[in-house]
Amino acid sequence: MEDIEKKHQANITRRQERNTFLPATDIWETPEEITLRMDMPGVSKENLEIKVEGDTLTVHGGLSQDQPGNVLYAEQRIGDFHREFSLSDDLDREKINAALNAGVLTLTVSKAEKIKPRKIQISAN
Repeated sequence: MEDIEKKHQANITRRQERNTFLPATDIWETPEEITLRMDMPGVSKENLEIKVEGDTLTVHGGLSQDQPGNVLYAEQRIGDFHREFSLSDDLDREKINAALNAGVLTLTVSKAEKIKPRKIQISAN
């Protein structure tokens, strides 16, 4: 029993020392937009900041879990997170949407009109 308690205490200590994390992120592209999906279980929109400065999209926030009593074992991520993504000139910085649902943040960044595929009409002479 003592070994188990020491192991749990070591995990708790390591957990407290590591107070930042990177949310897992998937990014994919369609002809119209770029979509980023980030795992953020337990993060509320009040603890989340999303901004664009120049060519950089920044997602910053934090997650704290204040539990009554002594924590014996913890695997959930807690602390602050900060992710930055470079935006190419092909993306429209004015058309970025964010939604937080069921612990998943979804950001959609529209492509600039100049690079979206378009069909060219052929006229008959």
